[in-house]
Amino acid sequence: MSASAKKYPDIKVKDNVAPGERSLYYKNVGLFSDPYLDSLSRTKQSPFILQNWDTEGLPDFSAAYEWMLSTWSEMKDILPNLSEAQLEERWIKPILQRLGWEYEVQDRMKKWGKTEIPDYSLFESKKAYIKAQGCKTDEAYFEHVLAVADAKQMGISLDGSKLDKTNPSYQIIWYQQITGKTWGILTDGRYWRLYSTRAQSKYSTYYEVNVEKFLGDREDEQFKYFFNFFRRAAFVKEQNSAQSFLDVLFESGEHYAREVETRLKARAFHLVELICQGFSSDMKDPTDADLKLIYNHSLYFLFRLMFILNCEAKGLL
Repeated sequence: MSASAKKYPDIKVKDNVAPGERSLYYKNVGLFSDPYLDSLSRTKQSPFILQNWDTEGLPDFSAAYEWMLSTWSEMKDILPNLSEAQLEERWIKPILQRLGWEYEVQDRMKKWGKTEIPDYSLFESKKAYIKAQGCKTDEAYFEHVLAVADAKQMGISLDGSKLDKTNPSYQIIWYQQITGKTWGILTDGRYWRLYSTRAQSKYSTYYEVNVEKFLGDREDEQFKYFFNFFRRAAFVKEQNSAQSFLDVLFESGEHYAREVETRLKARAFHLVELICQGFSSDMKDPTDADLKLIYNHSLYFLFRLMFILNCEAKGLL
């Protein structure tokens, strides 16, 4: 844990609000598609997505939620005062177990003459864990690892401005890169984040859940946005497609973004034309300089309007 990491103030958590003042229980910073995430509970999905999203009657889901709910209620005032190691024993490791993970802690890996120590190596199964223990090289060992995770003391900021190990976001991506893992988990026990090395802006792109939120509100339905994303099954690749639940969500978001970009370009050209017509409707015999000025101001107007609408859609205004 870096000595330069700063504590964030212990303030009451504000609801993230979507259009229609509907509460959201996750924070997606560019990793997935927001509309696609929002649609998971509302629209018809593929059998693979449904299989990974529907938790009705799933004992592991209920057991994890009930344990977290009762433990948080009992220890929420104590957890922020625990050391990193104490927090891991009391809170983080039991959660990982209830999410179905086999894990090893403090695995040491030699890379470019330096020893690297991710907090957790996460395995698909006990069988994979046992196989890994028999490997003679670090590279062979991490072939059996499904993902890596890093834990911080509760209250430590998970963000930083430097691209070094004083920045927890940089640190988890670094561990992912040196171990060859696409997905990584970063947590301080309250905030849980997913990172992917496939993201364009790796260090600032993530999916985050604040567990205090759904535990405080006692929203078991919203627990899906934690359980279904951080459990072992979300990382396991399906044999037919060689993709995991998280892989499918990531690629669906990229596909959605490309579709939106194409539609926006087509609409933008049409809208700029209409705005130009509005600005020039009272002008008689505009010169080329006038038309250029009208066109430029039409673009300014459109981009400002899009910015405002985007902020309103995200509940920022």
